Amino acid sequence: MNAIVRRFALVALLLALPAANASAGAWEISPFARYVTNAEFDFVSDTFPGYSATADPSFAFGAGIGYMTNSSFEFEAEYQYQPTNLVIKSGLGAETASPDLTIHKIRGNFLFSSPAQDAIAQPYFLLGLGAAIFDADAGSATKFSWQLGAGVKKMTSDTVGFRLQAAYAPSYLTESNDGYWCDPYYGCYTYPDPQYLDQWEFSLGIVKRFGSVYR
Repeated sequence: MNAIVRRFALVALLLALPAANASAGAWEISPFARYVTNAEFDFVSDTFPGYSATADPSFAFGAGIGYMTNSSFEFEAEYQYQPTNLVIKSGLGAETASPDLTIHKIRGNFLFSSPAQDAIAQPYFLLGLGAAIFDADAGSATKFSWQLGAGVKKMTSDTVGFRLQAAYAPSYLTESNDGYWCDPYYGCYTYPDPQYLDQWEFSLGIVKRFGSVYR
């Protein structure tokens, strides 16, 4: 299955779930557009010492499916598609661009919000855990990814609203040997230095709600 088929299959699965389970509780579909900041990281390689890479800022889009167990908690499954460019810079300043990088993020989000039913705006905090799939012509790699953020929902009716969100969203890449540590009980071992792709994400979305948590 090629990358395009995988993308649409994931989105179709997310959009189909609420229709089959609308009677089980309060569900939300949240398609979104998102601005993702640039991120720079150093190469962990003895072959290319002093090299760094930068993922350019870009726009992403996707959708989330949320289930609200009550008025103050929601679990959401989210898919994000982000096309971007990867720029590799040597220690001497030479740059090489790779314009074919796509980052897919699949995350499970936990949203904690105000329980007030009649609030004009409903602020929330978000914690998300999942995976980032780095897809390029040379191959792909799947890495652990998470996010921590905050947002606000504004419902214009019982079933339709808007959503603004900002989140810090790092993705683990690899780790280097940052030295050795020795003690008399466990002997000597290496001290790892993890490398992350640190990005900020700012999104605007539409909320479509099925059912109600206010019963």
